Amino acid sequence: MLALLSLAATAAPTPATPGDVMAGFVGSCWQADMGSNNTDTHCFSMSSGGGLVLDVHKVRDGQKTVVYEGLTAYRADAGKVTFGYYNSLGNLMPGTMSRSGDDLTGTVIMPNGVTQEVHWHLSGDSYDATGALPGSVHYRKIGPVGDGGL
Repeated sequence: MLALLSLAATAAPTPATPGDVMAGFVGSCWQADMGSNNTDTHCFSMSSGGGLVLDVHKVRDGQKTVVYEGLTAYRADAGKVTFGYYNSLGNLMPGTMSRSGDDLTGTVIMPNGVTQEVHWHLSGDSYDATGALPGSVHYRKIGPVGDGGL
């Protein structure tokens, strides 16, 4: 019995899945006011029992025309959650994301090769993101994810 308790105490923790890391975001769309009537919207959906999370991202101008967009695919890789952010400029930016409570932290390799740290703080129906853009961006939950992710 003591040997079993010892084995349980030394067992490695179960690696987080993208569904674990992105819990609270999945199933919802979130929007930020970017000024000049521009909006930035992210819609998070999950598949494969939490093994894959997709973030469909669209920036719209004041006339609601999409002027920039991208897709982030979060997946488990070697015990951590990694992602690839693909944007309409033709860039692929890889990174990692982890979670502690309501705080998500990670890194993303920008198109110029510089590694940028990112931080998101989830607070009920909103979250604040810092790191990839100058300053902090405040997103608020605007509703459920529609068909096709947005």
